[in-house]
Amino acid sequence: MCFQIRIYWVDADHILREHCCDDGHSWYVGGLSSYNISVHVHSKLAACAWLTSSDWHIRVYFQAPDGAMHEWVWEDAGWRSGTTFTPPTPTVGSFLASTCDSPGLAPSIRVYYQTDDGFIRERVAGPDGWTTGRCRYRSCLAKSNCTQANHQNIHRYVCLPSTGGRVLYSTIWE
Repeated sequence: MCFQIRIYWVDADHILREHCCDDGHSWYVGGLSSYNISVHVHSKLAACAWLTSSDWHIRVYFQAPDGAMHEWVWEDAGWRSGTTFTPPTPTVGSFLASTCDSPGLAPSIRVYYQTDDGFIRERVAGPDGWTTGRCRYRSCLAKSNCTQANHQNIHRYVCLPSTGGRVLYSTIWE
């Protein structure tokens, strides 16, 4: 299994792009770019990845031009459209965060975003599909969440950017 770097970004025409580098060699345009996926002008991106015994699995999340949150999936050496999330959907321009907290054949993917009612929400993908997670925190500032994960714990922070990113509170799920 080779070492890979993948970068996801939105170009000036609001199209989702992918650039890749394998084993530290030169960069090239990744396959996701060929789909010309339109994203909302204010969309943020989130991505997560995990390795099974022989394959990489990648998920990329963004807001479409209609504001709905979408997922694109890399599996079996190819890209495909994944879930379109049902309401409550993110407020336009919400920061997005995603993590895979149980690497393996059936990981639990978690996606975080803020809704128009001011709450930070969580969606969880497990063996039975997507469900609403336990996270539902009232944010004191629009678009102010951060998530960091390792393979055992999820550390969730709510930050106040106007105070230099001071953490207001955090929770840890093990």
